Amino acid sequence: MGMGELAQCAILAQALKLAMPEVTMACLLHHAATGKFAPGWREIALEQTPTLANRETTAWIERLKPQVVLFDSAGRAAQLHAAKKIGAHTIFLAGRETSRRKTISLRRLRYLDALWLSQPAAFWQPLSLWKRLLLRCYPKLRIETIGVVFAKADASQLAPELAAFAAAQPYVLMTLGGGGIFSAGIDQNALAFQAAEHCFAKTGMRSILICGPNASQLPASTAACYVLRSVPNAALVALIETSAVVLCNGGYTLLQAVASNKATLALALQGDQQRRIDRLAAIGATFASRADRLIADLVQLVQTPATRQALMAAAQASGVDNGLDKAVQSLREILRSQK
Repeated sequence: MGMGELAQCAILAQALKLAMPEVTMACLLHHAATGKFAPGWREIALEQTPTLANRETTAWIERLKPQVVLFDSAGRAAQLHAAKKIGAHTIFLAGRETSRRKTISLRRLRYLDALWLSQPAAFWQPLSLWKRLLLRCYPKLRIETIGVVFAKADASQLAPELAAFAAAQPYVLMTLGGGGIFSAGIDQNALAFQAAEHCFAKTGMRSILICGPNASQLPASTAACYVLRSVPNAALVALIETSAVVLCNGGYTLLQAVASNKATLALALQGDQQRRIDRLAAIGATFASRADRLIADLVQLVQTPATRQALMAAAQASGVDNGLDKAVQSLREILRSQK
């Protein structure tokens, strides 16, 4: 799983722990991703990602013997098979077209109990005839639209200096991902910081730039832009809710911002992000941009309140919402049924 999926799992684990304190949880993850969250689970570091470390992942499933195994956007058929062999309830949470498409296969469906979708039905491409026929062969498979999972806003988790900056005047929230350099050599934070400086010069609106946990170097904060590495998800949601514009990539932050009914400016950096952005843009729920016009688009959006209002109205009507409560309730029902 990527950082977005890992964050989503951590948030879900925290909420489930609050709802069911007696539950114990473990997360298999790449060793470089350990220690980045505090979800109340046991972290089991792998040499590679769980998908690539197939034998190691399968061995841990057999050793731990969990009642429920949740695969977030990735999972080998052998891992699903191992989970079913020990009697676990298997759930696959699909957040991307590719993950949903790969899951609906003969090798995986036979070992799957539930398929959770993080986006409304209208956001997915129509399934092929073969995929539809496959699903008919597994009538007991429970398919649910859960929604994107994120924490409830909690401004108390913001550092005092950041909270004061955010409360002083309207701002653009910028967060383009984990902090790496993506396709076409785009340095996400250098690009965002440049956009923040230009936006301030043209409009007077300041920005908050969250560089991401993997950022090698952070630019220094200026009068135009408050820079930090990361914040807990509940604090991020609080910043989203009070921002004037959210500048983000096409991943989970975009869905969180749309679910929060905010005006968003989205830039695809990898994977299925462009398809998600295009779907949201088609219903007016996000402003789609590109690296070569990002600065101009941001200035235009900040200078046009009517456009921001239209984006917010379309986001509210989009059907994208927070699936945290629904996911926790489903897990509680599954766990109680297995006692």
